[in-house]
Amino acid sequence: MASYGIGRRRLMTAGKQLAAFLLASERDEASAMFGEGGGGFRGR
Repeated sequence: MASYGIGRRRLMTAGKQLAAFLLASERDEASAMFGEGGGGFRGR
């Protein structure tokens, strides 16, 4: 059962990272649309 706990914790961490990635990419697209430049994961 310990491996299940570790896997579950990894899944939670991956979920948080994915959510942060999606939020950041949305923010980049919005700022690129408004001509503010972008940056973040995709570069310029």
